[in-house]
Amino acid sequence: MKKFYLIVAAIICSSALFAQDIITLKSGDEIKAKVQEIGLDNVKYKKYENQAGPTYTLMQSDIFMIKYENGDKDVFKDAPSDVSTNTVITQPTDHLTFSSGFWKGTIITDGTGKKLNKKEFRSIVSEVPDALAYYNAGLSLHRTSSILDGIGLGLLGASLVDILWTAALADDDTNGGAVSSTWWYWDIAAAGCFTAALICAFSGDANWETAVNLYNSAKSNPHASRTSLNFGLTRSGGIGLTLTF
Repeated sequence: MKKFYLIVAAIICSSALFAQDIITLKSGDEIKAKVQEIGLDNVKYKKYENQAGPTYTLMQSDIFMIKYENGDKDVFKDAPSDVSTNTVITQPTDHLTFSSGFWKGTIITDGTGKKLNKKEFRSIVSEVPDALAYYNAGLSLHRTSSILDGIGLGLLGASLVDILWTAALADDDTNGGAVSSTWWYWDIAAAGCFTAALICAFSGDANWETAVNLYNSAKSNPHASRTSLNFGLTRSGGIGLTLTF
């Protein structure tokens, strides 16, 4: 009979020995515990050897598995990353951005940040008739600006030739050194061409910016009314203020 009691006592002790929760960390360490609570992102437990002691807390991200005293297991997988912190917000691919500067010139990019050339720009805005009209007006003004710049450079060249020619005649004794020069006429004409070219360039940019705004507005809200006031080349070929609505 004594042997029977000894066997029963051994079984009870053995059960008590394994009646514990095992927390396995991702680092490989194991904690003998009595799990108290499993929250949304943490686990609270007491040490098995001191269940009357303090309650400890572990983050679920540090835990690989919990094996309970009844043999059940909970395996903790990595929580998905917060999408809001990893999402890169970009403009839609059909959104255009306009920028210009005296040194960098005119830059138009799409929603991916790709810089568009004139052909690509025209191809995109051709979907919106009003935007296409302003693109064409801006293109005409930029071409006029380039022509005026070329004429201005030619006038400066004529001024230089005039100065050299006048200097050569002044050195000729047969003229007595009294030779009048008209080089400043050429310079005034060149300055006028450069000024007009600058005005055309700015007006061309204004038309292109309007084309971009009209296109973006049409894409974001196809049924919205669009009103804009701009200075530049009109559809009839003149220069003045144009109202679009």
